[in-house]
Amino acid sequence: NAGKLTYIDTKYVVHVKSLETEEEQQYLTSSYINISTDSLQGGKKYLVWVQAANALGMEESKQLQIHLDDIVIPSAAVISRAETINATVPKTIIYWDSQTTIEKVSCEMRYKATTNQTWNVKEFDTNFTYVQQSEFYLEPNIKAPYF
Repeated sequence: NAGKLTYIDTKYVVHVKSLETEEEQQYLTSSYINISTDSLQGGKKYLVWVQAANALGMEESKQLQIHLDDIVIPSAAVISRAETINATVPKTIIYWDSQTTIEKVSCEMRYKATTNQTWNVKEFDTNFTYVQQSEFYLEPNIKAPYF
């Protein structure tokens, strides 16, 4: 989480250091980055932290220790359709398809009003094995949600 937008050119460097070989890799990014676990050749245990630098100075995040075997990446759900029920309190039902059989998955859905640029995030727990829909109480004029 980068925090408040400063409107200053800021460079972010993601540091990944193997706890087994002491080898450190650095990844320059401006907002987000995907690091393939295949590119990490220094074993299974790593320290990860982010360094942010701009004209105001430099800060580092707290170091996070990870073990690659603890990372589980389920296949992404695909929204098949969204249905809005106009009752006293309008309700939106999101239907999805998923290839994963993992139970108790934590998900988040992003949505925003069509007149606003700010995304809202709703976190929820689900079981992709049995449930393939979720109900939300969204305000009118909401742009299509994303998982």
